[in-house]
Amino acid sequence: MIRIGLMGGTFNPIHIGHLISADEIIDLFHLEEVIVVPCCLPPHKEHGELIDASHRFAMASLATASNPKLVVSPLEIERGGKSYTIDTIRALKKEVGGELETYFIVGVDVFADLASWKGVEDLLTGSHFVVTNRPGYDESQLVERLNRDVTPRFPKLRFNLKARATKGLIHEISVEGSPCSIFLVHIPSLDISSTEIRRRVAQGRPIKYLVPPEVEQYINKHKLYT
Repeated sequence: MIRIGLMGGTFNPIHIGHLISADEIIDLFHLEEVIVVPCCLPPHKEHGELIDASHRFAMASLATASNPKLVVSPLEIERGGKSYTIDTIRALKKEVGGELETYFIVGVDVFADLASWKGVEDLLTGSHFVVTNRPGYDESQLVERLNRDVTPRFPKLRFNLKARATKGLIHEISVEGSPCSIFLVHIPSLDISSTEIRRRVAQGRPIKYLVPPEVEQYINKHKLYT
């Protein structure tokens, strides 16, 4: 069984927080690699501040070049249009073939709106989810929200919070009616966001140590976010 992580997002731009999360999850789940998948167009976000996909792909490639377990995929960019997680997972499984176990990595703020995603039932029965938590967020709130928003639409799917496990860092949410699980992971807290990085660049403020040096140089060279 090949265990692969998938980290999707706009990566506008990719930053240190993304890389720390990916590296931590590779270690915790013993993954072969994490595939970083910059989206073409996010289905649930405004596109006003979204720079061209070629720039976002280039920065992600630069940021991950030194880590052989991080691979950047152009799959969603080449597909074009709005990028849906279910389409990406299906395409990846078709491409890789054989026995593939996927772990989709997503922040709890995004995952909380799972009920609005395309192909919810297929997602929950076809892939594990690794949900990166936020300090002070109560895991039981997520379980309640899933049972409130998802279960009425798909009665076979019910969610239960299990005991903490694996180095004391993970809570597992079991999904009745599915062979897959949802894992909540507490990543070392870093108050970094792509939005804040774009704001700092626009104001002429430094972003050193918030992004890899290669990404900082790329942003300056191409005068992005100004």
